[in-house]
Amino acid sequence: MRLQYHGLREGAALVGMVLDAPDLVAQDHPWRVERVALDVALGHAESLASAYGMGMIAESFGHVLRAVASSAGSAVCVAEDRATGAVVGYGVSVPLGARVVFLSGSATVPAFRGQGVYRAQVGARLRDAFATGVEAALITAVSRYVCPNLCAAGISSLLHHSTMVWKPSRPTTPG
Repeated sequence: MRLQYHGLREGAALVGMVLDAPDLVAQDHPWRVERVALDVALGHAESLASAYGMGMIAESFGHVLRAVASSAGSAVCVAEDRATGAVVGYGVSVPLGARVVFLSGSATVPAFRGQGVYRAQVGARLRDAFATGVEAALITAVSRYVCPNLCAAGISSLLHHSTMVWKPSRPTTPG
């Protein structure tokens, strides 16, 4: 209750998941998932902010993406519709040492949800990571949307947690 008083509200329930085998997702889908430079991903900030959700605006999304992608060895990937070239999702991979990768910040533009974009992103990033010698992956996912899909693909649920989102009701000024 005290957290809500200070402008925090509960966000999505998340699940930490782990995979220890690289054979997750077939590559025959309508999405092209490619690693891109940060500035390329930022060029799509408006649509990717809508994918992220939680009322995220393009400028704030850019700050979040820069922070996550600033880790050494991290990679930003975007998913495009092969037919139209439209960017329909994104994902970030962050190495946790030499043998584990953390798949962070994946999301799909709302109009393309439920069509396998997220799963294609996860599969492409896992294939890339395992090709470099990574042996395990840790993934956080919004439990009600993604977990059933990933569990069916052999990823085990490891932990459950809720997020808190700070969104003050009025602008704050330093001082």
